[in-house]
This record gives sequence, structure tokens and C-alpha cells, in this order.
Amino acid sequence: MESEEKFRKNGIGKCALLSIIILVAGIMCFNAFCQELYFAAYPLMVLFFFSTTAIAISVMAKAWKKDNLTFYNKYLLTHGIKFLLIIFICLIYCWKIQVNSKSFVVCILLFHAIYSTFEIKFLNKLNSFQNETNTESKK
Repeated sequence: MESEEKFRKNGIGKCALLSIIILVAGIMCFNAFCQELYFAAYPLMVLFFFSTTAIAISVMAKAWKKDNLTFYNKYLLTHGIKFLLIIFICLIYCWKIQVNSKSFVVCILLFHAIYSTFEIKFLNKLNSFQNETNTESKK
């Protein structure tokens, strides 16, 4: 039980590290190559994706302990809400703010792909961890 909590916290810590790397690399790329495409909401976008991914990791790690149906329901719920929030944010930004809308949408799509890949890798590691734990408990 205690090691599962450490595993979840480790996943959130790695997500925070990924977010810091993305934030620094993004700002450096905007400054070096395309300053005219930078938008002020970039750091907030990184914060949004970090927080939603950390919440999803926490919810899915807790649901994994229960049965498969609970896990699948939580997985679909978290990703559905996350996707709806992304669409809503894109629409509001493009409709109301309209500053570098194309680069905003490209960054959102890129972040969605990066953080979704991170979640999938976390879930694969969680599956391996659970299998190891189940194997050790049977011995």
C-alpha cells in the first residue's frame, strides 16, 4: 500500500519535471526562433496540462486498486473532461483573445500529445508494478 503511494507521487513528480522542461524549452524556442508567435498564456497552458495530468494520474492510480470497470470508467471520465476543457479553452481563446491563435492551437495539440504519451507510459509502468506486486503477494 505504501509503495503504491510512492509510485503515484513519483509519477506526479516526473510530470512536474516534464512540465518544467517543456516550459523552459518552449520559452527558449519562442525567444530564439519565433518571438512574434509567443502568446502570454503559454505558461498557464503548461500549468493547465500539468494539473490535469497530475489529477488524472492520481485518480487512475487509486482506481487501479479496485476492479477493471472502475478503472476504465475513471479513465474515460478524466480524459473526457480533459478533452472538453481543451476544446472550451481553445474556443474561448480564439474567439475572445485572438492573439496568435494558430500558435496557441498548435501548442495545445502538441501538449495534448506529449502529456497523453506521458500518461500512457505511466499506466504501462503502473500495470507492470501491479503485476509485480500481485506476483509477490501470491508467493
